[in-house]
Amino acid sequence: MGAPKNASATPSRGSRGRGVSSFRRWRPRTRRGRASRGAARRRCGGFGWSGWISTSSTGEGGGGLGEVVEGMEALVARGQIRRWGVSNFDVADMEELWRLPNGRNCATNQVLYHLGSRGIEFDLMPWMAARGVPVMAYCPLAQAGKMHGEIFANNVVRTIAARHHATIPQLLLAFVIRSGNVIAIPKSGSVAHTMENAGADKIELTDEDIRQLDEAFPPPKQKVRLDII
Repeated sequence: MGAPKNASATPSRGSRGRGVSSFRRWRPRTRRGRASRGAARRRCGGFGWSGWISTSSTGEGGGGLGEVVEGMEALVARGQIRRWGVSNFDVADMEELWRLPNGRNCATNQVLYHLGSRGIEFDLMPWMAARGVPVMAYCPLAQAGKMHGEIFANNVVRTIAARHHATIPQLLLAFVIRSGNVIAIPKSGSVAHTMENAGADKIELTDEDIRQLDEAFPPPKQKVRLDII
């Protein structure tokens, strides 16, 4: 699943605060489906949706980031969304956002993050953690990139997963959420798949696990361009 460009469903919150969320758009095509969606939103008090600002939403032809933020704040004030966040914002983008009135109301920043794409660990993740803003990691299993096969076939990954009696997806999700300030939103096509993903919350990676994963998929030693799918 790639980064959303418009309004998207609010991610679920885990009871332990280390998030592995099922995150899907609901776009019913039938009259009955649309009625069901409307009823569900009314039961939630109209707060079933969040707004997203992507970097592509603030470029040419628009009024800039400040105007988009104020538009999101207006939706919050009218009760049409509960919170809003941003997508594919790097440190410079977040700093610009933080200088704006109401910019610090941003709930999260959704970016690509998985074992094979760790560029945000160098500066973006520390920046967000210092300000108490969670990272929302899309494609945490590298499911939309060319590294998916390489990661899943890696002997270190397989060995550590077996050590924890976990599946490879569970291990990869545990790696992504290990800091406590990252919410993972893996694609989930069934209840069983969702429950398997949720099992990642029970895995506690050791220092040795992290050392071995760092050797196999090294963390960044300098600033790198933000990966986007």
